[in-house]
Amino acid sequence: MNSVKYLTTIRIQTLKHTVVDSETASRAALGRLKAAENEKLIAERNEQISIRKKEGLKKQIEKLTKELGTLNV
Repeated sequence: MNSVKYLTTIRIQTLKHTVVDSETASRAALGRLKAAENEKLIAERNEQISIRKKEGLKKQIEKLTKELGTLNV
């Protein structure tokens, strides 16, 4: 009977260790996911900033091109 209790205890300890390892891996994966989400948000913001700057530069080029055209006349 004692051997059954011993084997059961060993099995429970092994399972507890497995659960702890799984929880640790899960927390690490969640941390990596949050970091990736933050990087994505930053990249999206940077993309929007670049688009706005590009549009502003296009308008500036148009304005300067018109201005240059009036100077050549």
